[in-house]
Amino acid sequence: MRFEYSILSFPKDPSGYRAITETDGRVLLSIDEAVFLELEDILILEFAYYVESWLRNTQANEVMSFYYSSMDEEEEPLLALDRLEGRSFRARSCWSDATSRELSYSEIESCFTDFIASIRNRLQNSFHYNFDEARRAFRNE
Repeated sequence: MRFEYSILSFPKDPSGYRAITETDGRVLLSIDEAVFLELEDILILEFAYYVESWLRNTQANEVMSFYYSSMDEEEEPLLALDRLEGRSFRARSCWSDATSRELSYSEIESCFTDFIASIRNRLQNSFHYNFDEARRAFRNE
């Protein structure tokens, strides 16, 4: 399982909630080198927030399903990882007709962790923006 992504637009003034609502991106999810899902023009920081929240919750508590729907889209889920028996999952999306194989928690955790580390670095290096600011805005801290 692997994410590829690109940031298509980033606001000139990312203060408050604007970074989340005005940063568009593209995410490609591959499973075993086959494209499972391509998300075009999504709110990529919103997606990253959900990914990181799932990581934090599963590392601190019981492993649970992942469900991502966007404030910018009516259809859902854009990406769900439904928990099966034990620590395995199956991916599904309203935008994909593909059927995924069972995915282990460790491969999802690795993919999500790499994605978050990469997007944090990209935001800092390309836009001088700290992802934690978006997290605070999203959570209304």
